[in-house]
Amino acid sequence: MSLPPLNGSVYWIEADEEARLYATGPHDALCRRSFLSYVLLRLKVVAHPADFWQSSVSHKLVFNPQAQPLLQPVLQIHLGDSTTVVDYIADRTEKLSRDRASSRSSARELEQYTQHGEQISAQGAQLDGLFTNNGSIFPATVSRDARFRELVIKDLSINLPFGNHLERCIRDGLGRSQADTFVGQIRDLAHNRRRFISVDGIVSRLSSAGCAEPAVKRAYNRLQLLHWESRSNGLVSMPFVERARNGRINPHDPDVFWSSVDGLLGPDFQAVLMNLPWPKALDIVCDLQNDAIWASFIETYHGIVSVVDQNYERIEESIVRSRVLKQHPKFTGILLEVRPDKWTILSWTCHIASWYVSVPTGWGLAWRIGSGVSTIKKMHDHVIKVTKTYHASERHVLQTRILRVIEEAKKP
Repeated sequence: MSLPPLNGSVYWIEADEEARLYATGPHDALCRRSFLSYVLLRLKVVAHPADFWQSSVSHKLVFNPQAQPLLQPVLQIHLGDSTTVVDYIADRTEKLSRDRASSRSSARELEQYTQHGEQISAQGAQLDGLFTNNGSIFPATVSRDARFRELVIKDLSINLPFGNHLERCIRDGLGRSQADTFVGQIRDLAHNRRRFISVDGIVSRLSSAGCAEPAVKRAYNRLQLLHWESRSNGLVSMPFVERARNGRINPHDPDVFWSSVDGLLGPDFQAVLMNLPWPKALDIVCDLQNDAIWASFIETYHGIVSVVDQNYERIEESIVRSRVLKQHPKFTGILLEVRPDKWTILSWTCHIASWYVSVPTGWGLAWRIGSGVSTIKKMHDHVIKVTKTYHASERHVLQTRILRVIEEAKKP
């Protein structure tokens, strides 16, 4: 079986510690879980090197000596206008230090770099040796700085009395006249390319203007989102940023992926990968990324997500109006009077689909006690069962198969 090409690129926003502002749970689990899912989804992972010093978690994952040879083939560095990581970090810290608003004691970004001292240059050179010099660079087709300025200006020009845009945050924290003046000042700052602009710089100015603290926090959160969006060139998926848009299920979203895989393959797979030593977990997912059977499974996964996304209401009615929740204890505790969202429906669909291929149990425990080879074989055999049962080159055939198992599940 030939191996199909990778499914594109995805931005590892979760490497930034501030991703916790838009997520639940500890950042260490968010960071690791997302990276593993992106590799398993057969995506090339893109990351900004600044995030590795802004998060102790991603720093630990990326600078793990045993993990680095495994990271090099699956990770690309996004340098933007700089030619090397060393040049980027030196230029960034110099600009932050020179800008009064960006270097105040409350500013986070500069402190996150300086806390590493002289070690940051050595680590930057290490990343250059591993990624830059080997061509593992994500091409920068647009200026991140120019894109950030555009997004800030746009967010200050919405003129709506509601929403989470930057102008609303400012107006909620300042009086009308003061807010008018401040919005104009930040708009001028963003328009003037000769003046330095940063998230910390805008937030520092907002605090100095006497803005109420809750509004300052909301503005900071919003600016972080714009900061991440500025990295996009339209060629890379950003599921973390796109999660709330259009109400669609994004198959690249780690929560969507793991919810589905837990149903199709059983929860042990995720649990084992999250608890194994990082280099070992990486070794496993990198092997699977280059496995033809796994590639077929991922194609089937994409098909199931698409079927649920397009047939959401029909599947919801089929499940909720049936006796599935009563028949199977794993669904007890879910209130029938609560309208389930698409993610819940996708999870249920994958669980129901797995009943017809008999999800293996206990193999995760075998893995933990050292039977790695036999465990991989057992999981691999189950993946073959899933793909044989549901895989179809024609999407309407997969849709028919999935809807059929839903109908079967309704029967007493």
